[in-house]
Amino acid sequence: MTALLALVLAGTVASAPPGKVSPPAPAATAEARPEMIRALVMPAEVTGTLVTVVGTDQRRRLESDVASILQHFRRLTVLTSRDVKSLADLDANRQIAGCDTSCATEIAAALGARYVVGLLVEPTPEGVQLTVTLLDTTEAAIVGTGKARGARVVDLGNQLPFAVTDAGTVLKTPGDPDAAAILHAMRPKLAVLPIRGDAPRPPGLQVVVDEAAERLATRLGLVVLPGERYAAAATARGCAVDDLGCALPATASTLHVTQGVGVSLHRDAAAGTPHARLVRAALLGVDGGVVAHGEVAVADGEDVAAMGRAVAQVVEGLGTGTGRSAKPADRRRRLRDVDDRDDDRVLESFACTIMRGLEGVGATCELSRTALRITPHVFNLQSYKETIALDDVVGVEPHNPLGFPSGVRLLMRDGPAKEIVVGIGPRDRLLKKIDDLIH
Repeated sequence: MTALLALVLAGTVASAPPGKVSPPAPAATAEARPEMIRALVMPAEVTGTLVTVVGTDQRRRLESDVASILQHFRRLTVLTSRDVKSLADLDANRQIAGCDTSCATEIAAALGARYVVGLLVEPTPEGVQLTVTLLDTTEAAIVGTGKARGARVVDLGNQLPFAVTDAGTVLKTPGDPDAAAILHAMRPKLAVLPIRGDAPRPPGLQVVVDEAAERLATRLGLVVLPGERYAAAATARGCAVDDLGCALPATASTLHVTQGVGVSLHRDAAAGTPHARLVRAALLGVDGGVVAHGEVAVADGEDVAAMGRAVAQVVEGLGTGTGRSAKPADRRRRLRDVDDRDDDRVLESFACTIMRGLEGVGATCELSRTALRITPHVFNLQSYKETIALDDVVGVEPHNPLGFPSGVRLLMRDGPAKEIVVGIGPRDRLLKKIDDLIH
């Protein structure tokens, strides 16, 4: 442990640790700002039968989400295992991976962290329980505890702010948000991207885009992140605003952006008039992939009112079915009007749960010959509908959440796999039916 502490101490300086991003906070004078203290969030520990079920990505996501919640406390500087590892070599990293409470206290002391936040995930008869503990290293005593329970780890998301704030009561100062406000801040967001294109932008058009995006976000069950705030967040994370490959993933990990909407303006050469414009909009995933897109022609691009109406129409159309789904050029089937085709009848309708980040979204799934449509229940945070085109699915396989044979994993042509929990009974029948449809 001595070598590890030496490395940590050598790397600890007055500046913030690498990768640290402070959350937005109300402006305060130097006199009013509370004295800052440090808290170290340890990697999630998993016990019992969950050891083989809860993967590394889920553990890291829990650690990251707990750190994000704690960053809403104004007096805290929050460190995670990533910050510690950035100060140590590979051998030290192996020591951190097997670190117990005593070891964590030593690391915290080396980093100047008064508090250590522990995360323990353990099985219960109903599913899983996460226990959050707050250890005060100056007293060598646990000073706060909070718990979250669910059927699966992904079901803990909505309870995390309450569990963390219960454990961290001693850390709060007047003006800190409560758990409900933190949960709202952590809701999935729709980011408004900068306006692009080769045509001039009429004055005030960004405001129209923001307002239309807000209405779209409501339909999708998201919270809008307006253009100015998105640009500031991207810049703060070292990304160029228009570098979507950098900005979208960066804001996804820290601000819970799950999708982006962008508008571009283009000269319409085919119209034969100098002021004719094409207004295009696209709904993007955090990987930059196009989820849906639409286009509206405007006869006079210098007519500010007409351009505003066109922007509102094309942006809101992305969430009402009038936008067009993006499709690979080599598709074997045409899916352009899949939602309106009379012959695209439902073959199977069943209850399902789809994983969206930490949230297990309860929904009704409908399988047709060309698509799997997912309609979440209205009480979910991420209640936007989703259509998975079967032409985008290259394979299907079983997966076993919590060790139960109840899941279906769809392997996508582009992007990460989609995991859906459908129950033990219908799983095998659905696997065969989807496999028959995609081959």
